[in-house]
Amino acid sequence: MAKGDDALARKRGKVRRKRMRSSENAVSTRVAAIIASKRRRKTGKRRGCEGMCFSLPCPEDPFNERHGKKRRTDDDAADADGDHKKKGNDSKKQPKERAMSGSNAIPVRKMKTEEDRPSKFLVVCLNAIRDAAGASDGDSGSIHDTSSWGMELWKSCAASPPLDVLDTSYAYATREQTSWLVSTACDIVARKEKLGVVVSCPFLLYLVPSQEKGRASESYSSNNSFAIASLLGQVRSICKPLKSLGIHSVSLHPGTSIEHQISGLKSCEPEFLISTPERLLELVSLKAIDISNVSMLVIDGLSEFEALNLSPIINSVRRTISSDAQVTIFGGQCDQSSATVARNLLCGRITKLTTNDSVTSRSEFIAQHVQCCTPEEKTSKVKEILEHVLVEHASKTAKVLLVAANDHEAQKLTSSLKLEICTVPGDSSSTFTICSSMGLINVLVKDWKSLATTGVEEFEIVLVADLPPSFDDYVEILSRTARHVVAGKVHVIFSNSDAALAKPLSDVLASCGQNVPELLTKLTRTTPGSDAKRVVLVRHGQSTWNAEGRIQGSSDLSVLTPKGESQAETSRLMLLSDSFDACFISPLARSRRTAEIIWDSRDKDLIPDSDLREIDLYSFQGLLKHEGKEKYGALFQQWQTNAPNCSIDGHYPVQELWDRAQSCWERILAHEGKSVLVVAHNAVNQALIATSLGRCYENFMWIL
Repeated sequence: MAKGDDALARKRGKVRRKRMRSSENAVSTRVAAIIASKRRRKTGKRRGCEGMCFSLPCPEDPFNERHGKKRRTDDDAADADGDHKKKGNDSKKQPKERAMSGSNAIPVRKMKTEEDRPSKFLVVCLNAIRDAAGASDGDSGSIHDTSSWGMELWKSCAASPPLDVLDTSYAYATREQTSWLVSTACDIVARKEKLGVVVSCPFLLYLVPSQEKGRASESYSSNNSFAIASLLGQVRSICKPLKSLGIHSVSLHPGTSIEHQISGLKSCEPEFLISTPERLLELVSLKAIDISNVSMLVIDGLSEFEALNLSPIINSVRRTISSDAQVTIFGGQCDQSSATVARNLLCGRITKLTTNDSVTSRSEFIAQHVQCCTPEEKTSKVKEILEHVLVEHASKTAKVLLVAANDHEAQKLTSSLKLEICTVPGDSSSTFTICSSMGLINVLVKDWKSLATTGVEEFEIVLVADLPPSFDDYVEILSRTARHVVAGKVHVIFSNSDAALAKPLSDVLASCGQNVPELLTKLTRTTPGSDAKRVVLVRHGQSTWNAEGRIQGSSDLSVLTPKGESQAETSRLMLLSDSFDACFISPLARSRRTAEIIWDSRDKDLIPDSDLREIDLYSFQGLLKHEGKEKYGALFQQWQTNAPNCSIDGHYPVQELWDRAQSCWERILAHEGKSVLVVAHNAVNQALIATSLGRCYENFMWIL
């Protein structure tokens, strides 16, 4: 070392320690002491200040038991905690504890704060993984972007008793999900060691289908580095930065000789074990490793395990582990056979999580059955489905949520079923129990409006007697069904009156791999001469009143600013390679000028349509926003908060806009062209999109 380098190193170390102490990522003194103590215990080293100790731990006796210091067990920790509490209640030196032992909530709040949220050590682990990833591939990742998912995972794993987790985001865990999972395990280990509880090794067992990722690359985007190398190696690389924090991990796979792995396992006790199931069982059979006390089991890639016929091996591993271990499964893009495997692995109440907003992911393991009938046959069809549920759930009680169109239909359906089926009234008019020699069904009848306050997540079976006006409501209930069990069922009764929802329902069924009834196929099949049409909507560029913050409405007193014309030119370049058969435009100057720039030298004429003008705002038009607030007060506030039901000068602007949009949309679809460009305004474009999706005027402003 050159002269002065040691002084510079000490100075840098001092600055680094000062920064860590003031950082939000700093751990408590107790956790830091645990980490340091574990390092010394593993290496047999000690601090200089420990030179006068009578005895020191060593690798052969890490807990110093030969000198009278016994290893602390769970029972000892519980007894010590009890003695400490008793001493605290009896001692006069603890007036604050005794004063707060009554009904005051202060000590309870403190306990809740410590137990119901992760420690700083979890954040330290996440940051260590993030920094290591950023140093290796130049990308710090988005670990903290998945914090809501990570917190739900932590709550499930840290609960007492812990809840099993079934994630349906993708076929495999993403880098961010794996980072949160191993950091959660680190946090739980640190908490146990802080309490003096002995943590068995391995604490976490992470199973992957094979050394290579197999089909995993199909589940990730091309820019995701997690899809480049082997799955096992990637999980190992995520765990590697945790070694400096006292958490050791070992990977086991057929790529290394079993003798070498047996030798390595004799010399270490890793907290985390990453393995393929075949090699793991081989080592267990040779008694090279004991996994009976594993506390957390992770199965990454359930569909791949099923495809490789590894389900029996996974079940054997699960039986080897204690029954109270927490299990996390990543099982997106699975079929119904995988649901059976997941049901065997997960016991009791579970939590379903996902970071994928697609309907397919949110409704994974939910079977959808569509029954077609006439409106008159609805009651008998509901009865038939309930009887089928009785047969499927023989000798046990089933809970069914029955959804009707409105409160009147719900009461009518309830009364009809009570007359036709042997029932027992419930606690309210909306509940009843179906009695049978085969079993019982508790039925809760609700209408669509009251579903927001209904715990749909608790129901394994949902029967939709009436489809909602908006198909999004059906998707919502599909996503919320059976969130605490592996699989669920949604039965739908479909009649000709629901023809408007035939196409979206067919699309959802097809995307989820469900059977599409012939009636839906016929209703969605296009008639001759009515091929699909492509419609592109464009809003005008910035106008002079936009720049001033003035309310425009359907007034024609503003024109495009230079910025607005530049925006129109950008749109022209974006659509330059697109071919259009027609261009419908609003007659207002700002919209017409935008269309002229975009349409440029195309040979077809522009088609003005007065129904494409912006929403009529009557007295509000021409006012600055603060002027509207000052002049109209409550009315202006109602327009901002409840526009669909706001009346201005005796008119309902949103309802009028919807009528115009529906009329114009019909003309656009009737045009002979197959590709149509529409240049109009913000509100009318929203109304056109909502009209195309079958949404009513009450959904105004739902897009933007």
